[in-house]
Amino acid sequence: MAMETTEHRCYTMPADGVYVALAADILPDSEWRWCLYIERTATEQDLEESAYLEAEGDTLWCAAVGISHCPYCGGALPGASLPTQREAAITKTDYCFNWYGRES
Repeated sequence: MAMETTEHRCYTMPADGVYVALAADILPDSEWRWCLYIERTATEQDLEESAYLEAEGDTLWCAAVGISHCPYCGGALPGASLPTQREAAITKTDYCFNWYGRES
């Protein structure tokens, strides 16, 4: 699944596994323009500990949260605005991974 993404990077962000991204394919909710995307990928040690993993770098789990400001530097993200309704909600998407790291 190819998606066009624009990322925000700042010096306080971790080098891997955390992204602040502009991507409509990540969050189905159109009120959020930007999201914080956190991903845990398989390491060599994970491969040694589990026979179900196939390759280093396979996604073990991921989470995305809609944001309007960078949680690391506090800067407002371009074009972002706060949604009018500010209630927490969980949205289940069709794209997910099981705990083995394979797409389900």
